[in-house]
Amino acid sequence: MMTISLFVAVVVVAVVTLADVNGGPPPPPPPRCCMPNQYSAYMYPLESFNTGEMLMFDMQMDYDKKQQVIMNYTIGPVGSIKLNQKVLIDYNKNMLYAVPAADPDQCFKSPYTMPLAQCIPNDAEYLGSTYMGPMSGGLPYDGWRFKLTKNSTSMIATLAVSKNSCVPLVEGVGFPNNKDWNQMYMLSSYQPRLWAPSAFKLPKSCFN
Repeated sequence: MMTISLFVAVVVVAVVTLADVNGGPPPPPPPRCCMPNQYSAYMYPLESFNTGEMLMFDMQMDYDKKQQVIMNYTIGPVGSIKLNQKVLIDYNKNMLYAVPAADPDQCFKSPYTMPLAQCIPNDAEYLGSTYMGPMSGGLPYDGWRFKLTKNSTSMIATLAVSKNSCVPLVEGVGFPNNKDWNQMYMLSSYQPRLWAPSAFKLPKSCFN
């Protein structure tokens, strides 16, 4: 979802660079931004890049319904791709539903208490800004870090979003009480809409 320290280090370097170039402290934080009510993107867990089978998550987020659906794929040699399972997270019900691709009528349910945030919180720490690609014509982005808590679950989010339109580019998630859950994702092919709304449908077995 590699630890978040790598991305933090990259953004800290950007802050130092800005301070050195300008001969003073980095510029003040930009306004906090919000994701659109609905968006879709591919998410790549960075720790899978050095394995024989890279993971890809086809993710759709619907903040209106407070639901997120993730199609979990494995990308093998020569571009082969395999669907492993569909996961739907219902933040209203605090439930996670997993539907295996091998048996799409089956459903595994478990509680899910991780918090949901559509906007960069007011108390988020600004990490600085830099560019993806060349400085001339590259994609400028801002880095933020903040803590989210829901019930007894807390997580630290480190997020890189584009300066224009608040497009998520890199997302790191860390859990103070469980470092094994620390994850980092690169996002691509972002669209401010649901590109396959039918993926939110679950089999009847999820409601038995």
